[in-house]
Parts: sequence; C-alpha cells; structure tokens
Amino acid sequence: MTITQAPPTVLEESATKVLFPEARKRRRQRWTAGFLVLMVFGAGALAFGLGGGASGTGSTPAMQPPGGNHQAFETPSRQTTSALLDYFFPTSGESLAAGFSFWNAFGAVESKAVSRCVMSKGFPAPEAQLPFPYSGDNVEFPYLSYLGAHGFGGAAGATVRSYDPTQGMTHPQVDAYKAADRSCQVSTSAVFDRAIRTGLALQANWMTIVTGIDAGGVFRHALEGWRTCTQNAGINVSNIEAFFSYADAQAHQQSGPSNFQLAGIYARCLGPAEVVRDHLRQVARTAFLSAHETAITQTIVGIDRLLTSTAAHSGNGENGSRRRA
Repeated sequence: MTITQAPPTVLEESATKVLFPEARKRRRQRWTAGFLVLMVFGAGALAFGLGGGASGTGSTPAMQPPGGNHQAFETPSRQTTSALLDYFFPTSGESLAAGFSFWNAFGAVESKAVSRCVMSKGFPAPEAQLPFPYSGDNVEFPYLSYLGAHGFGGAAGATVRSYDPTQGMTHPQVDAYKAADRSCQVSTSAVFDRAIRTGLALQANWMTIVTGIDAGGVFRHALEGWRTCTQNAGINVSNIEAFFSYADAQAHQQSGPSNFQLAGIYARCLGPAEVVRDHLRQVARTAFLSAHETAITQTIVGIDRLLTSTAAHSGNGENGSRRRA
C-alpha cells in the first residue's frame, strides 16, 4: 500500500522539519488511522478554513479526527493551553488527534492573516482550502478505539470546487497577484513560525523521551502479551513494525485477513500494552512540563496572543471578495 503525498504547504513544510522526528522516521507505509494526509492542494497554499468549506469555496468538509473538532478554536484564548500540550507533547492516540485538530485551527488563523495581507494590496483573497485530513500514527500513538471500529485504510480526499482568484486578470495582473501572494505567505509564516519555534524544539526533546519509553523494559515486557495475542490470531510477528510489514504484504493478496480484521486484531492485542505505555507517557509528561515550565508557559502565552490578535483583526470583508468558480 503506497501513500502518495503532494508537496506540502509552506506551513506544513516548516513544521515537519521538527514535528515528531523519531516517530516519522519509523512511519513507512503506516496504514494511518482511517485518514491519509492527502496533500492535494499545491505547494504554498496555506489555507485550512475553520468552517471546512466556508468562505464561498463551495467545498465539501473534510473528515475530522475522532475526538477532535477544529471549530472549537474559534475562541482560541479559551482553548489554547490544553490543545497546545496535546499538539507538542502527545501521550496517546486521542491526544495526538486533539493536537492535530489544533494544528488545523492554527493554520486556519494563519490563512486568514495571509488573505487579509493579500487584500490589503488590492487583490482578491486567495482560495480558502479545507483542513488537512487527520493522519494518525499507528505505531507510536495508535488510536485503538477508532481502529477497532473502522479498520485500517484511508478516506478519499475531500472534493474541492476550485476557486481561481486570478480569473479575468491580465497577464501582468496575474504576475502581480502571485508576487503579492508569495510575499504575504512568507511574511505571515515568519511570524507564525517564530511563535511555535520553542514549542517545536521542546517537542523534539519530548519525542526522545517517547521513544525511550518504547525501548524501555516496562513497555517491552508488556508487548509480550501482544505477541502472544497476535500469534494466537495467526499472525506470527515479533514486533509492531513486523506487524505492519505483514499488513503491507496482505494488501497485495486476495486471501488472508482483511484490512478491517487486521486492524481489529492489532487494536485488541495491543490494548493492554498501550494502557501501560500511555500511563508511562503521562507520568513522563508531567515531569517534562515541570522541568520546562517557563519555556512552555511563554510559548503558550505567545501563541495565544498571536491567535487572539489575528482573529480580532479578521473581519468578514474577505468573504465578500471570494468568487465561486
């Protein structure tokens, strides 16, 4: 099963340089938790859209991660703290989903700032695009309850009705628009990247702790029950990565367990060990937050102020300039 990704957006590209480095290094064809990261929108497009199809794009809302709703962040000052802790320092599949929801909301606010910048230069707002579909991590932060109910696999990308802000422009006007759009994206992303830089650096440190828990004796002992359980289900594998190698091979065969059956076996067998691992990560995160309290607090306050001030300056004027294709 091959997951093909289009070029990331500017925002996505800047974050993934640090985002979950160890977990992403291990994420081969991961059979993500019901959703694939389908980067179907061109590079440099920053919009995620809080309303999932609002702002006159005529888009179909994208599927959202289980347990997460990006619309909850329309008043970010009331939501930022818990969301940022889940985004920067996840402890479970549920935590990762909540953090991803914040990431979409963060991108939505940045998108509005870019639109406002472009409009201030006398051009129509760039096309608003859908939130990225949730991408789980079934090795590091598996969302077992979702897998057990829905299986492995990916949702189709959301249908987008294209909006062309340059429609009717002359060639010189198109060039001027593109230059303004690029300038606004660069200047805006610099502000937003600066706000999350400390958090992303701390996130890299957190992921070192997470992978240390994976390699520790307590979790490795807990995995003995997982191996016995999978072997009893007819899947003779020694570790989690071997399970996904087996699952990849099954995707090319007509016989054997289905995707749904494999996900059910994986979720059921990993459940007891995952309870142990989640607890270890929760304990470790408490100590980590205490050790980095000042830096984390400053980061949260800075992001909260940025989101609040940006949202306060975002009026409804940009909606009126959007045209349907």
